[in-house]
Amino acid sequence: MWLKMLEGTFRRGAKVLSRSLILEEIWEKIKDQIPISKEEFFDRVTRLARRLNWKANIRALAIVVAKELGADVSSILVEPKKGRILEVGPVRITRSRGEETPYCIFVLVNEDERLWCVVFGAENVEKVRQLEEKPVLIENYTLTSVRGRTLLRVTERSKITELDEEELPPILQLKPAWAENLKSMTQARGAFIVSVLILEEEIMEYPSCPYCKRSLDMTDSEWLCSVHGPIDQPEMRKVYHYFVADDSGTYPAVFFGDPPQEGLAGKRVILKGYFKDSELQIMKFYEIEEVEEIEE
Repeated sequence: MWLKMLEGTFRRGAKVLSRSLILEEIWEKIKDQIPISKEEFFDRVTRLARRLNWKANIRALAIVVAKELGADVSSILVEPKKGRILEVGPVRITRSRGEETPYCIFVLVNEDERLWCVVFGAENVEKVRQLEEKPVLIENYTLTSVRGRTLLRVTERSKITELDEEELPPILQLKPAWAENLKSMTQARGAFIVSVLILEEEIMEYPSCPYCKRSLDMTDSEWLCSVHGPIDQPEMRKVYHYFVADDSGTYPAVFFGDPPQEGLAGKRVILKGYFKDSELQIMKFYEIEEVEEIEE
């Protein structure tokens, strides 16, 4: 009996602490907009909660009180999202009324969620690209639906803040960043982290554009880039082709760039990638380990 009473006390204490932290966060955002003290603001929220028998969450109640006091609550209507940026898509351009605005899709992960996001505006797009895999806090976003998928819409009014590394576990410890296996990745969109065994490795070279790194085509005795046109001096780059496997099957994979080491055949690796058609596009290697020989 005493153990159950103690557990109940701890639960109530944790709930009170959580409510206090939420009220502190909201107070910091509105304190310059309202004419009362922090203690009175907290008291008004508590009285409203009691009148409603705590039938609404504390954030919603604080918003009601703040709005009654004349505060702009647009930045606190939705709870800030904390996470690490797992993947950043290519930058694209949207046009409206003669103006061009850059945007890109990115994926945010934390201990509990995998969130698809779209960010608009040159400054925020560049910030997202610079903060890949860093811990961030996103505030003042809105929610939108595109092709049946809910996205966090991060606009020029939104705020993206880089957090200290200690604020979130490392990317490899965030479960929503991981795929169940390779087969599950073929049926999902976006990048995932996965552990695989590399069965075979083949290294090839190809001529590339020195400006954008795209592969070149030979036409009329000259190298041609689809973006930059004729290229006088191509840059030779390596491309690594692999066959990778896990308990769900064996798949071809490709990596453009310089892996941590060559000779990965026979090693188990943790990597990040996504499937394009039936081929795994490797984005990054995290860990490499030798596979110990099994004794007969």
